[in-house]
Amino acid sequence: MYHNIQSLSKHWLQVANDNCFTSSDVIILGETWTLHTDDFSLPGFTLLSRIDCDTTRVAQGICVFVRHCILQRFPSWSCLNTRLDDTRGTISISRLRLDDIIIVGLYVSPKVSSAVFATFVDEQNQQHWVPRQFLIGDFNNTPQIIKTLLEPLQNLTVKSDISKPTTSAGTTIDLVLSNTDVNLWCLHVMTSYHEPLWCWAS
Repeated sequence: MYHNIQSLSKHWLQVANDNCFTSSDVIILGETWTLHTDDFSLPGFTLLSRIDCDTTRVAQGICVFVRHCILQRFPSWSCLNTRLDDTRGTISISRLRLDDIIIVGLYVSPKVSSAVFATFVDEQNQQHWVPRQFLIGDFNNTPQIIKTLLEPLQNLTVKSDISKPTTSAGTTIDLVLSNTDVNLWCLHVMTSYHEPLWCWAS
């Protein structure tokens, strides 16, 4: 599951008590606004990675929770965090690898430059190919612009139905891309302006 949470500290109890979140194997939360002093503990899950704000809460960040049994099933797991910045904005990226599965969660701040986005695409293209790859996140742009920015991306295609909005404003800015078939649902919750994306692949 991916959800732009629009402040994890503000909505933490809603996440921790919502079965839509806690029934997932991997929970990726974007735009977390977290500081390194914040503490989050979810029973049955490991907070595997996080990218926090530096000193002041701003619209950036990502947190990844993974169910304990998933980490036990894939003991050679790895997770890498990257933050790409310019004067206009930030891309927060977490790359989780579980054997032949790679899940990349990201949050793109609204005014990030196309040059920073191109850096992300270049880095993504350099990653080792695996049979099941997923790129999921809030791209903060129209589907047409997102598709143009992602056009150089190798192997992955958009799986989301771009005709269906993912925000209460009727925009489609939260997307899933993959190199395999994906079952995808948008869920309605009260935690933020965005709908969570719940996806499953066999």
